[in-house]
This record gives sequence, structure tokens and C-alpha cells, in this order.
Amino acid sequence: MSDESNLLGDYVRARRELVTPEQAGIPSVGVRRVPGLRREELTSPTAPGVTRTYTTWKVLTDENVDARVWSGIHTRSADQAGVRLGRQVAAYALRHAARLFS
Repeated sequence: MSDESNLLGDYVRARRELVTPEQAGIPSVGVRRVPGLRREELTSPTAPGVTRTYTTWKVLTDENVDARVWSGIHTRSADQAGVRLGRQVAAYALRHAARLFS
């Protein structure tokens, strides 16, 4: 992996490479330079053709929290608690990664 600022991009690219267009129900047209889905093929069913780009996990997290609060799905304090818990789970997984993958 590259430096920390590209971890999210590296992760998304790696996940996209695992899915073929045919598996996603997308007709494969022409030659592809890289395996898997193109970025523009990963869209929301409620906003087809719209893609989001995030520079950091924090930007993604903040936008998700705002969207859930504004749409009335969660309270801000509930989402902030979820973010804290998520960070704790991630830290635990990283500390114990060797055991998880052995």
C-alpha cells in the first residue's frame, strides 16, 4: 500500500478489482485497462451515475454522520458514539491482525 493519505483509495480500488462487470450485471464493452469495475460503475441505486470521492476516512465519516442526522435517521450523539466504537474496533483489529489472518 502507499502512504496513509491513499489508504481509502487503495482499499476501494482493491475491492473494485474483485468484481467483474458481469457479476454486477453491467455489460462489458470494450477493453478494460484494469480488472474489475470502473469507478463510475459504483453508484447508488437512488443516484445512478453519481460517484463520491473522499480524500480521507475522516471526510467520509463526517459526511456520513451529517447525512444521517439531517435525514433524521440518527441523532448526532448516536453517530458520534458509533464513530468512536468503530475506531476502537479498527484499532483492535489492527493490533490483532496477525492472529486474525493466520
